[in-house]
Amino acid sequence: MEEGPQIQVRFTTRQTQYAVTDTPIVVPARLKRYGLSEIINHLLGLEKPKPFDFLIDGEFLRTSLTEYLVEKNLSTENLITIEYVESMLPPSPLSGYKHDDWIGAIDKECEGLFLTGCYDNKVRVWNKSGDCVETLVGHEGPIKSVKWLRSEENNLRLLSGSHDQTVMAWEYSPSEQSYELLYQCVGHKGSIESIAAHESGEHFLTASWDGSIKFWNTEKVDEDSTANAVQTNNKRRKATNDSDIPTKVGF
Repeated sequence: MEEGPQIQVRFTTRQTQYAVTDTPIVVPARLKRYGLSEIINHLLGLEKPKPFDFLIDGEFLRTSLTEYLVEKNLSTENLITIEYVESMLPPSPLSGYKHDDWIGAIDKECEGLFLTGCYDNKVRVWNKSGDCVETLVGHEGPIKSVKWLRSEENNLRLLSGSHDQTVMAWEYSPSEQSYELLYQCVGHKGSIESIAAHESGEHFLTASWDGSIKFWNTEKVDEDSTANAVQTNNKRRKATNDSDIPTKVGF
């Protein structure tokens, strides 16, 4: 049977348990990943075949060797060095975190809990089993950024930034399964796209589509500053009473 064009290849791997001789060998140029895996399994003498992936110049081979040579304008007379690695199965999800709309933000685990922000204007707290243990309601626009702030005794503090141009600070109590809106930060004139918190939990930065970055502290708001902030921002929040929400103003 006609084998067609052949090519000299040298196999290499960083996985020493699967190393074979690096002496060049001649293989059919028509081979793809499966055929090359058969060669490696034969050279290793494995009783139970293993699938391998192959890279040439750091790029995974997804075609036949012939197609690769044509694409790279190479001749079958070239010696090709092929690196191979054991194929890994794709990861299996441990749990699902289903939302009613687009997910706009997510933050890592804190005390076994995860944060997500959704385009339905809500912030959600999840456990590792995929259960939504709390839904924080207060924003009037899609949530674009969420960030754990710090642990406060048995409670957790977090921040959320929204398309409604505000950042809200929350305190969540896992033991009581309740939350409190501590204060809101106003002053940006565009969607809040990113929040970065200092590891001390005493300050944080916000970045907005208005082209500005603002620096905030996390101290609680007194009544006088809240009253002034409401006067400055009295055109916001038609659905709720601004005076009920402690407010910080950034300039």
